[in-house]
Amino acid sequence: MKKTALITKDNRLIEASYRLSLVEHRIIQMAIAWTRAHATELTPDTWVELRSAEYSALYDLDEKISYRQLKAAARALRDRRLVVDGVHPETGDVVTIEGGWVSYVMYSTKNGAIALQFSKLIIPYIFALEQRFTSYQIQHVANFSSVYAIRLYELCKQYLVIGQRFFELNELREYLEANDPSYDRIDNFKSKVLDRAIQQINTTSDIRLSYMPEKNGRAVSGYLFRIASARADAASMLNAVNVQNPVVQKSATVVMRSMSGLSIAENSMLKELSALTGRSNVELLLEARAAAGQAELFLWLDAQLKSAKIT
Repeated sequence: MKKTALITKDNRLIEASYRLSLVEHRIIQMAIAWTRAHATELTPDTWVELRSAEYSALYDLDEKISYRQLKAAARALRDRRLVVDGVHPETGDVVTIEGGWVSYVMYSTKNGAIALQFSKLIIPYIFALEQRFTSYQIQHVANFSSVYAIRLYELCKQYLVIGQRFFELNELREYLEANDPSYDRIDNFKSKVLDRAIQQINTTSDIRLSYMPEKNGRAVSGYLFRIASARADAASMLNAVNVQNPVVQKSATVVMRSMSGLSIAENSMLKELSALTGRSNVELLLEARAAAGQAELFLWLDAQLKSAKIT
């Protein structure tokens, strides 16, 4: 497997709630890249084979250690759960779905390989995606040693075209699964979670992050992340998130240059509208900028929410 192998995920999967170890993240990344390279179709019966030789080459590890890591992580991955937004197949309603990543796992000590079958739940979020997805090369995350770096990278990568993303503090803790009691102290959360993750992202990936706190009085209530391409290439920024609407694409460059931070209320409204309509935050926000501009954003979101709730 080449380090330029592409990983593509539905944005709803990136936004899902789950906890994985570093090696489990790597298995999922390699498996998704494998499906793009080898599978013309992906079903719950498709076996995805990952070899320790490829794993050791990608992540610069001894091959014997690689197989032990793969086997242990694959066994644990079988029991991992996630919660993701989806659509009811009969009513079309927005629903929350809970399930597992994989259905079955096989191990071959002789070949130094594992094989897995993705669950029926996961397949629509990783294969044959046509809209609302985010892609990146595996080399841009291969050197991460922090699970927080992987999650923060994906959460921000999908907003590259916008240039920033705001998280309320509790929301960010939940996304990152930063549940260690020591992280209740904001200085520990900042230094041991955010700063370490951002250092790895800025050193080895294709994006650059910086952040600033938003405070309610003296207490930190959230963080605004600034997101830029490492190459500062406008074309690559436009391709980072798949936006199908031609009008939105035409205005995207203007949006990248002119957009300022959203308020907590606007972020909350945008998230609710995305859940109701099934459209990504990125797509909605770009359309809002094209239709309403900065000054009328709150009113535009409010009107769209009322309309979505009526229909």
